[in-house]
Amino acid sequence: MSKGFLALVAIIALCASALNNTFESTAADPNLPADAGYVMLTGNELGSLRPCGCAEHQLGGFDKRAQIWKDIAPEKRLLVDTGNLLENRGEQDLIKFDIMIQAFAFLQYDVVNFTNLDFEIATARGYLEGTTFDVMSSARNDGKVPVAVLRELLVGSERITVQVASVEAVPDAAANAAAVLGDREPNTLNVLIYNQMYDRIDMQELAGVPVDVLVCLSGSDTPEILNPGSAGPLAISVGRYGKYVGRLMIRRVGSSLSLAYEALPVWEELPSDPALVGLYKDYQHIVKEENLLARYPRMPLPNQLEYVGSKSCRVCHEEEYVLCSQMAHAKAWKTLIDAGSQYDPECVVCHVVGLKYEGGFTSAKKTPELRDVGCEECHGPGSRHLETLGKAKTEQPQTECAVCHTVDNSPEYASHEEEYRAKILHWKEQNDANSVKK
Repeated sequence: MSKGFLALVAIIALCASALNNTFESTAADPNLPADAGYVMLTGNELGSLRPCGCAEHQLGGFDKRAQIWKDIAPEKRLLVDTGNLLENRGEQDLIKFDIMIQAFAFLQYDVVNFTNLDFEIATARGYLEGTTFDVMSSARNDGKVPVAVLRELLVGSERITVQVASVEAVPDAAANAAAVLGDREPNTLNVLIYNQMYDRIDMQELAGVPVDVLVCLSGSDTPEILNPGSAGPLAISVGRYGKYVGRLMIRRVGSSLSLAYEALPVWEELPSDPALVGLYKDYQHIVKEENLLARYPRMPLPNQLEYVGSKSCRVCHEEEYVLCSQMAHAKAWKTLIDAGSQYDPECVVCHVVGLKYEGGFTSAKKTPELRDVGCEECHGPGSRHLETLGKAKTEQPQTECAVCHTVDNSPEYASHEEEYRAKILHWKEQNDANSVKK
């Protein structure tokens, strides 16, 4: 994709929903027209603070988001995060949650919606009040925080009201949404965050609800237009993992408001905000101080196997050892040090041998022979193979390439598996170039 091409640009036509609140189509203007207001939408970070940095052309990062809206005056924009900050509630996830809350403050977000897990964690950690942004949630909060927030937005020379509300995926979601949004008010844009996949929503149930923009869940990392609004509200998603920012442009056209939605990629080439870079370094420091790497959960190796380190393989596999030592896998630990992530177990697991298992990597000082992606990460623990002078084949656990070369960590790996495997050929019998010899 060309970096000058917006990943998604759509023209939205919304039917009239009430008197003084009609929506018509308009052309999306890449030059940020002066008469427009904007709702900037993020969400579904799912624990991602920034890309891992293991490959080029990765998208995302809290430290780069401000570049997306820096040319929009504060009175002309609303910054809204729709929630789903985490996937899990482990110790490292909770550290990330704290960092995200601080990031929202640094970035001057206006509204943050807490979904179920978000709300539980925010309650336990005291984030329901005292924030610089408005907190909202419909996640069984017993009235502790509002389920809707009203904000003014400058569109051209007038101010309109944007009501952001949320509803959970429950049987009476439509009725709850109607109660939260209330009667249609003139000059008001109603944005409803519906924590549900679009294809599971009964749009007929929402027919009588004054919703203009419906924000749904999606399995795509890229913001999508799920329903262009020709029948019912404009239904959109905001993507995942912070790779994109959704920009909803609002303009006055005659007596109507028009909407256009774009997905703006958070390119790695964008300048980083120093404050957010410092915040990520704080996160790395906390992970180190909490010694999460040493407390990483481990499983016992089967059949009393043990890791012996790549140098032990050199005795019989000199040629293969020399070839491997020249490959990128042999420098995997250095890439962690360069990124400052050598204490982060989420990163370390793909840069060493056997972190998930007892007897595997624990630290650079205690197990230096297991740093980098060595022989046993792909071929399995070598103790029995070594003891029997090669008669016993190596066995599981053996890590497959795709475990670490995911879409996020290696964006270019998918559909190029054969090319990647050709780069790691290091054995004499090369009859099958697409397989790693076990």
